[in-house]
Amino acid sequence: MKDKDVTPLHKRIVDETFRRVGVSGSSSFVSKRAGKRMLNLPAMLPPLDGSSYDDQLIDSVKENFVETFNRTLKDVSKTSHFRSIFYQEIYKGLKEYYEKEQSWQKLLFEALTDDEDMFDAVFVKLVEENTGKTITSIEKLQEATGIYEIDSCFYQASQPENTPTPPLTKKQRRSDAELHIMITFFNAMRYRYQSALEECLSNGGKYQDLININPASFNLIEAFREHTIPRAIQTFIYDAPAEPNLRAVAENLNAPYSVILKAKQGSKE
Repeated sequence: MKDKDVTPLHKRIVDETFRRVGVSGSSSFVSKRAGKRMLNLPAMLPPLDGSSYDDQLIDSVKENFVETFNRTLKDVSKTSHFRSIFYQEIYKGLKEYYEKEQSWQKLLFEALTDDEDMFDAVFVKLVEENTGKTITSIEKLQEATGIYEIDSCFYQASQPENTPTPPLTKKQRRSDAELHIMITFFNAMRYRYQSALEECLSNGGKYQDLININPASFNLIEAFREHTIPRAIQTFIYDAPAEPNLRAVAENLNAPYSVILKAKQGSKE
């Protein structure tokens, strides 16, 4: 189901997003092995004295290049500019998929590959647009999609090739459906909450303004505040034109330094 390998649709969405922000071929960050194939350093950078490079030196340069490139892509992917374009591409891709398949189960279990907040937020938005219902609870999302029980075919699709799906009871399929709907709902609501926090910061808001935005307004419990505010501040930090001084950020936002540090440390995950 949603923990399977990246689907062609998912890859196309990510590739198109990176293309629009000016980076191509980036659906999965470049691996060290791929980077070594991509770079032919002996041909590109021949030694001036005609000698050959030491193999260990070549490997070191290649690996450093790939690691730097990956860090750059990860930094880009945390900016609000990237996130905005990514959302647009997800919406376009999932909307086209649903219009073709006309199945919420197929959209949830074939098109979506993980529990990324943004994908789930678009899923809920499409449900609202197509049903005319405002989704404010897990029960309303389940009612609007009609996903009360997962079809057995989606279990088979998530199994390794030539591996039969173990027998599942109706109770198990219903339990799994409830679990996936719950995760999708909370991810979507968290994305909406985080977007409101990020908008507040982009408009000059301070830390206290973030505190004043109530998670309950997004159908979330209070516990989401502690984890979501640092994520919004993380985007604020990466939107800066240069690497900011974290203490200066804390002073600018009138925020505890520990909160800013948590936001920055979270970006390394």
